Amino acid sequence: MKDFLETLSAYLDSLTELNIRLLAALREYQDLLVDGAPGNIEKATPIVDRLTNEVRRLEEERRKFVDGVFSANGWTESRNFSNIKARVEAEGVSDDDAVAFERATRSRSNLIEILAQVDAQNTLNMTLVGQGLTFAEVSFRTLLGSMNKQDGYGPSKSSEEGPSFLDAQV
Repeated sequence: MKDFLETLSAYLDSLTELNIRLLAALREYQDLLVDGAPGNIEKATPIVDRLTNEVRRLEEERRKFVDGVFSANGWTESRNFSNIKARVEAEGVSDDDAVAFERATRSRSNLIEILAQVDAQNTLNMTLVGQGLTFAEVSFRTLLGSMNKQDGYGPSKSSEEGPSFLDAQV
C-alpha cells in the first residue's frame, strides 16, 4: 500500500507543479488579452496549449497507474480517493502506510486548490476573449454601417442615384 500511495503522491505533486506553471501562463495570457496585443497573444497560445497537453498526458498516465493497481489487487470499487481512503482504513495499515496516506491526502488537497485557481483564471480569460470578440463585432458592424450611410448633407455617393431633391446641385 505504501508504494502505491507514494507513487500516487508523486503523480499528484507533478500535476500540481504543472498546473502552477499553467496558471502562470494563463495569468500572462490575461495580461496580453487586456493589453490587446494580437501578435503576442498568438505567440503565447502554443505555450498554454503545450502545458494543457502536458497536464492531460500526465493525468492519463496517473489514471492508468491507479487502474493498474486496482486491477492487480482485485479491487472492484470506483477508482476515487474516497475508496482509496476506505481501503486504507479497512486494511490494518502500518505507520509507514499512514504517513504515505497523509502525504497523498496533502498532495490531493494541493492539487484541488491549484485546479480551482486554474479554472477561475481560465473562466476569466474566456470572458475577456468573449468581450473582445463582442467589441470587435460591434465595431465591425458600426464600421460597415457607416460605410453604407451618407456622412452628411450634399450629393449622394451613389452614382446610380444622381442628385437628390435636397442636394445643392438641383
